[in-house]
Amino acid sequence: VNWKLNEERYNVFLNALEAKIQHKEATERGQALLNLSRTDPLTGLENRRAIDEKLRDYWSDWQRSGSSFVAILIDVDFFKRFNDFYGHQEGDRCLILVANALADMIKQHNGSIGRYGGEEFIVLARMEKREQVADIVEAIRSTVENLALPHEHRRDGTSVVTVSVGAAFTRVQTGAKLEKIIHEADRALYLAKAGGRNCTWLFDSNDPQSSDESENIAALLKIAIGQDLVSLVYQPIQNV
Repeated sequence: VNWKLNEERYNVFLNALEAKIQHKEATERGQALLNLSRTDPLTGLENRRAIDEKLRDYWSDWQRSGSSFVAILIDVDFFKRFNDFYGHQEGDRCLILVANALADMIKQHNGSIGRYGGEEFIVLARMEKREQVADIVEAIRSTVENLALPHEHRRDGTSVVTVSVGAAFTRVQTGAKLEKIIHEADRALYLAKAGGRNCTWLFDSNDPQSSDESENIAALLKIAIGQDLVSLVYQPIQNV
């Protein structure tokens, strides 16, 4: 009787152990799939889905406790030309090297970095002062430039891979919409690229160049000229 009882207890133990192992394996597989769904397959950085979730967390903390942060958009300059000349394999290698260098640098600032799409990256970091933002965006720019990756067909006088960097810092005027800080960082990135690339720009609501109106007028004028909708009209000046 004791032998049968011990055998039953042993079988119960084995079944429980097997169920525990299966549960652990299923949990690990689930976590691996979750990590995979949040990771950019090329660079290994967080993908847009993951970084957007983190952005919402940063935003919630700022709304709740006033913990300021910066959103930084980074764009590899003339990347299409790089791909066209060196090939897509080298283009992928370029993005990987840039991503690794930036990830190592961002760790020093306790920030987060993700691939936002194509040749664009995003950085989120808690900052208390605008001066800190100026330091980190310049560190981002110089980190990529110092990689000295050849890019000889840029046609702008530079022969290495560089990035343009636009940043927006949380402030009371930003308003209650999370999307606005990304819009402001995107405006800053546009101005950095318009300023010649391989430079940085911090969004300033008091700067007239940060207004969307100037960009809209310039864009409309460019379209009008391209479609021959603009013509010169001469009128004599008469002294009456």
